[in-house]
Amino acid sequence: MANRIEINLGYPCNNNCLFCGEGENRRLYLKELMGCLTLEKVKEEILSFRQSGYDHITFLGGEPTIRKDFIEIVLYARTMGFKTIFLTTNGRMLSNKSFARDAVEAGLTEICLSLHGPTAEIHDLLTASKRSYDQVRAAMDNLAELGRRFSTSTVITRPGAPHLPELARLLLSYHPLRMIFSYPNVVGNALDNFDTIVPIYTETMRFAVESIELARQDEVMMTIGQAPFCVMEGYESYADILYWGGQLKRVVRKFKAREVEDGRVVDVHGKGKVKKPFCRQCRYWYICEGMEYQYEKRVGAGELTAIPGDQITDPEILKSQTYFYKQIEPDREKVIVKI
Repeated sequence: MANRIEINLGYPCNNNCLFCGEGENRRLYLKELMGCLTLEKVKEEILSFRQSGYDHITFLGGEPTIRKDFIEIVLYARTMGFKTIFLTTNGRMLSNKSFARDAVEAGLTEICLSLHGPTAEIHDLLTASKRSYDQVRAAMDNLAELGRRFSTSTVITRPGAPHLPELARLLLSYHPLRMIFSYPNVVGNALDNFDTIVPIYTETMRFAVESIELARQDEVMMTIGQAPFCVMEGYESYADILYWGGQLKRVVRKFKAREVEDGRVVDVHGKGKVKKPFCRQCRYWYICEGMEYQYEKRVGAGELTAIPGDQITDPEILKSQTYFYKQIEPDREKVIVKI
């Protein structure tokens, strides 16, 4: 299993998404620190991580590609010997064909593009940026022309949820490496726009699982992020957290460091997630993060239920039930839980 590291290249972005979880950080850093690591500092970080044995690096933001030195950063990472150089991007800069070609030739090995609706009307509304839909579609076409397959990321929102199957069909026409549909982190802009943006799990999950069935037909890997396991009943094996070994290990380790507060079990170590005391009886207690704290404050926890059965601590048990299990790299890093 690759040793992975992420570097946030800065909070500036050429979108202003209504669900952006970094909205508060963007306002703070742009005001006080300009929100960017210097090129010198980025290179120091890349070198340090490589010398520490990391061979998989992800660049994220904000929007990494709007940096004027982005190509130089990618080239430096390749020169340092990283086997995987991963980019998460809104895709707009890659609509420029020469920029897309330069980025790939500099050393990008994996790219994840964001598309949040099947039409310009929906996507541009959610990104609060005109022409963002046209540009990400152009980016997808450019990468296809370059022979570079990519993954996709979609935030599930109230306006976009009913259109997820239509979006899935569009994305599948490009035969992506992977599709991720994820509920928003209820912080930043998503918190500010809660009533219009944040969807109700039980009202919208059916659109996400319908999309999984479409992906199954094309044998494209698809997962759903940021949802409690119990609202995914029947599709728990497609929970995105199962496919990020390091993240899941941190979740498992945190479960004993919880406190009961006003009838809910609160994660006191950073992610702002909530469970109910009865969740301890759920078979997914050890691998489920629960629901967003701010979501529970506004909507309540009535959607949570304790799924009966033997409690699961090894994600491979669930992962093996997916249609794409044979396509994924085995997670050699077992998650050990002392109960």
